[in-house]
Parts: sequence; C-alpha cells; structure tokens
Amino acid sequence: MEPGLVSMVRRDGGVMVVHACGELDFLAAAGLREVVLDAVEHAGPSGVALDLSAVTFIDSVSLAALVSGFKAAHAAGLHFAVAAASPTATRLLQMTGLARLWHFSPDIPPTVHDSPGLTPVG
Repeated sequence: MEPGLVSMVRRDGGVMVVHACGELDFLAAAGLREVVLDAVEHAGPSGVALDLSAVTFIDSVSLAALVSGFKAAHAAGLHFAVAAASPTATRLLQMTGLARLWHFSPDIPPTVHDSPGLTPVG
C-alpha cells in the first residue's frame, strides 16, 4: 500500500495545481483537505486544478476532502477543475457524478508539468 502524498504549486496566471499520488485514504484525507483548501485560499482568478493522474485509490473521506475544496472554490467564485486523473480516479469521479459537476479533463495539459513558472508552495 502506497501512502497518499499531496503537494501544491502555483502556475503563472494564478492557477493553483494540487498534485496527489498514491492511496488517498482516511490517513491522507486531513492533509488533502488542508492542501486543497489552502489552494483555494491562495488561487488567483483562474482557480484550482487537481492532478490526480498518480492516484491509485480514493476512499469516501478523501473524496469528501475534494468536495470541500470544490465548495470553497464555488463560494469564492473560482474555477475548480480536474486537469488529470488516473483510470481509478476517473472511474470514481464518473460513478459519483463529480465528473459532470467539476470541469473534468482526463489528461493534464503539458504546461502544468513543463511550465518554468511553477513555484512550490508550503
């Protein structure tokens, strides 16, 4: 079992990109919630993008952490998107209906990983 890891970077234009990998279970949920809410708080007008491309598992507690981020972004009038998702994450987002609710693209744009403007946060 690979523990879940979460990090955040700021892109040019104010997009906050949250990268998550491994198993997002109840042990990872509090950290995930904290990072996602921090991303919303520090996002520019372009909002928050999630990179879930390296996620191997998401339980209901971690899914609730992502929903909390979506609600905070919506309340702040910010864009909230899934920019990349593993097959596991894609299946869960589609089964729960969140793929329709959130702006969803299964493949992350190359600029998120290749941008020289990426700055670690936190």
